[in-house]
Amino acid sequence: MTLRAGPLRRESALPWLIEPEADAERPPIAALPARVPELDETLLRHGAILFRGFAVARPEDFRGFSDAIGSARDYVGGNSPRSEVLDGVYTSTEYPRNLELALHNEMAYLDRWPARLAFCCMTPAAEGGETPIADCRRILGALKPPLLDKLRRRKVRYVRNLHGGKGTGLSWQASFRTEDRAAVEARSREDGVAWEWSDAGDLRTTIVRDALAVHPKTHEPVFFNQIVLWHHSSLAPKLRDVYAATGMEPDAYPHNCSWGDGAPISDQEVAQLRAAVAQTTVAFPWERGDVLLIDNVLVAHGRRPFRGPRQILVSLFA
Repeated sequence: MTLRAGPLRRESALPWLIEPEADAERPPIAALPARVPELDETLLRHGAILFRGFAVARPEDFRGFSDAIGSARDYVGGNSPRSEVLDGVYTSTEYPRNLELALHNEMAYLDRWPARLAFCCMTPAAEGGETPIADCRRILGALKPPLLDKLRRRKVRYVRNLHGGKGTGLSWQASFRTEDRAAVEARSREDGVAWEWSDAGDLRTTIVRDALAVHPKTHEPVFFNQIVLWHHSSLAPKLRDVYAATGMEPDAYPHNCSWGDGAPISDQEVAQLRAAVAQTTVAFPWERGDVLLIDNVLVAHGRRPFRGPRQILVSLFA
């Protein structure tokens, strides 16, 4: 198998593209990791690698690639609706197709998060549906010093309100994939999350996390959080109006974030973060069989609205 590598687009090294030579037949994706010994080094340098032109016809093909990449982890305690297709292989998100999912680092609201993610396009959308990505080193560099200092000092507090079967957003049963409260408490304890049950059987979780991080291998400082995604200003306007009309405080929404001491993060501050993310974001149309491997600390990801059928799978790695 002869491969060629280079940037997908000249203006950006994100993502780095690896594909078979044009005259080669489509090789199986599962054999790829063993044929690219510098894969880990390349991922750390660029943050994201797009594998295009390989044989990926079924979820099982992607599962073979995932098995070769490393130890897959579960999505217990996750905040996005998704279904498990195969053991360790999930739908990327079942968030409403007409809404945009802001860029974020997967599970940054926990003490433990996936080190890497792999996405696979089984069915590209007829229109839209890109998975935009951004280099978190560049996001950090785009922030103005006063806000950057505030992120470093004040940290971020994440709040989730998970209903017990009736309500908006996720249920705690769907998030934790169990009906057992003791299992929820055990997993929350492992993930550094505080929890509280209501008399109605709903669950509220809180955790204070750093808004910035240092990559464990490259030792580079990065923007690493879910502020833009979780903050109430990022809600769809109609939904935000509905909550506001009921007099509900943002911390009672399905999810919200504030400064670590509980003080509100202002809409203006989140707008600055959103602008820094936007100026560093790149996106490309999915092609059937594409596999995108990202370092979850170096690169944030999101999802754009779409029309028509779309199936993107994902595996998470410890």
